[in-house]
Amino acid sequence: MTRTIFIGDIHGCRRELEDLLARVGAGDDDRVVSVGDTVVRGPDPSGTLRVLRGVGALGVRGNHEDRLLRWWETRGTKQAPPLGELTRKAARELGRSDFAMLKGWPMWLDFPEHGVRVVHAGVAPGVPIEEQHPHTLMTIRCVTKDGEPVAKRGEALWGAVYAGPPHVIFGH
Repeated sequence: MTRTIFIGDIHGCRRELEDLLARVGAGDDDRVVSVGDTVVRGPDPSGTLRVLRGVGALGVRGNHEDRLLRWWETRGTKQAPPLGELTRKAARELGRSDFAMLKGWPMWLDFPEHGVRVVHAGVAPGVPIEEQHPHTLMTIRCVTKDGEPVAKRGEALWGAVYAGPPHVIFGH
């Protein structure tokens, strides 16, 4: 029986990813899904993506991937965002195929057979997915009294207000 294995916030920890896949007995028939923040912070961002490519994984874009991609697309220009030390390290280690893989990841994935939607951080409750701002999908943590999404801790966790369906799987 095919399983769908959702993995959040791998953060470039290739060895731990391999251990996790072995522990759950991931096989050729299983579908692996990264819930974003797959690279940056850990010791082996490129190796992590190599493992995910090897198992044919799907993924959604997290805020760390987004920052890397914005830098990649504007590198060498004044528009290039500044990178912190760990993001700079990941940028140096990733190759063209790694950036192409990350660029191909959507902001969300739906798995109707499971009744779930995957995003990195969450959703603004009451807003159709097609109208969600990409920044919200990658950074939301809370909503204000007025229902506005915020990346910082706020008045209410977005998930406490979200009614669904679908059920939302997220990392962050």
